[in-house]
Amino acid sequence: MSGIKRSLIGAGVTAAAVALSVGLLGLAPKSNVSAADIKVADPTSIVMIVNRDSNDISYMDIKTQKIIGKTFLGNNVNPHMVMMSPDGKYIVTGGTRANKAYIIDSHTLELVKVIPVDIAPEHLGFSPDSRWYYQGNPEGDSFSVIDMQSLTKIKTISGFVEPLNIMKSMANLFATHPPMEKRIFNLIGRESTGSVHRAAAAGRW
Repeated sequence: MSGIKRSLIGAGVTAAAVALSVGLLGLAPKSNVSAADIKVADPTSIVMIVNRDSNDISYMDIKTQKIIGKTFLGNNVNPHMVMMSPDGKYIVTGGTRANKAYIIDSHTLELVKVIPVDIAPEHLGFSPDSRWYYQGNPEGDSFSVIDMQSLTKIKTISGFVEPLNIMKSMANLFATHPPMEKRIFNLIGRESTGSVHRAAAAGRW
């Protein structure tokens, strides 16, 4: 078999593997992404590693335990925490020094969007359906809500004190802060409950 035929067969197998993993995971790669651009066929096969001092995110293959790629975020970003959306489409992180949120394509590992948020973004969370990305901003005493369909920030909600751990149920967003007092924002009534001040949350999200 000639080298050209081997190359064509190899490319076909790679494209088929990408298509199969994407189909099984219920993912749809962007229309302008070719098989050659895909670095991660199965996002569940990698471990994401935050490198704060070098301002990048590394990706390690779980089976081989080898680094397969990196995403450089920019100078003086200082990423703090990283998370993949439940649907496996995106990887997100907050840049503590840059006051911005960073969105990465989980298949190509390319930085696709940088969004200004509040002060010192660190801990974060997703809605179960992957629609909303919640970026906590401890020094801004707030969290920012990012629409993952349009990849835009729709609002920043204040009234929290150094929000750290963020978790969403179907109706509420939970955020804790030192000394681990729980603060709750009701997503249905559009208001904060407990000891938190009522926060402005106009519009549907």
